[in-house]
Amino acid sequence: MLFVIFDIETVFVISWAIAFGELGWAGFVGVSVFIGILLVVLIYEWRNGALDFGPDGKKILRAFRKMKSTSASLPPKTDSHEVVVN
Repeated sequence: MLFVIFDIETVFVISWAIAFGELGWAGFVGVSVFIGILLVVLIYEWRNGALDFGPDGKKILRAFRKMKSTSASLPPKTDSHEVVVN
């Protein structure tokens, strides 16, 4: 969804850049407001976590510590080739 939003922004900004001479300051103000709104939306999405595409570093460390503590409670592995003779 973010791609669509910023893809549409690109179309509008390029169209504005092409017609800059004809639009004058009114066009500049209009595009500035448009980009300002998109910037506010981008910050909102960033704060809500929409731009987090990978796992959080704290979650990874927590899972690693949990895995490490679980493996410490298991008995040590022995080679399958070892034969115990009494």
